[in-house]
Amino acid sequence: MGKNNDILVGLITLALSVAYYLMAKSLTGLNETEKLGSIFYPSLLALIFGAFSIILIVQGIYGLYKSKNQKSRLRVQKQDLTNDSSPEKIRKICGLSPTMVAIIIAFLYLPALNILGYLIATPLALAALLLVMNVKKVTTVAGVSLGTTLVLYFMFAKVLNVLLP
Repeated sequence: MGKNNDILVGLITLALSVAYYLMAKSLTGLNETEKLGSIFYPSLLALIFGAFSIILIVQGIYGLYKSKNQKSRLRVQKQDLTNDSSPEKIRKICGLSPTMVAIIIAFLYLPALNILGYLIATPLALAALLLVMNVKKVTTVAGVSLGTTLVLYFMFAKVLNVLLP
């Protein structure tokens, strides 16, 4: 991943971890039977998530500093888009790395889940992620996205009796 993207993703995940930590603090505290309370585990997860976010930001800043101090720069030759792999096409067309596109797909999946429902939104999101990962066979994309959706639906809705959106 590019160093600028590392910094951006690190800042986004740091903001999410702070928000999660603040939400965890709004939970009820200890009662007589709990030693650690209901706040402990979510707070611990938020702190670990925040620590990894800070590490990612520091790595991104270090990578930028390191690349600016190098004497020689790599020269990128112009290539035809038809010969590029899918991740390279995405990078050249929209200027985003495949990781950033996957994060965008994940953020778009959440509202699509409420609008379209689980059985429609999930295979579409999985198919989009597989295409970003350079899976080219249509049968593989369709099989994996539909198969995963149906297996998860069966496990949660039928076996565990959990309602899905």
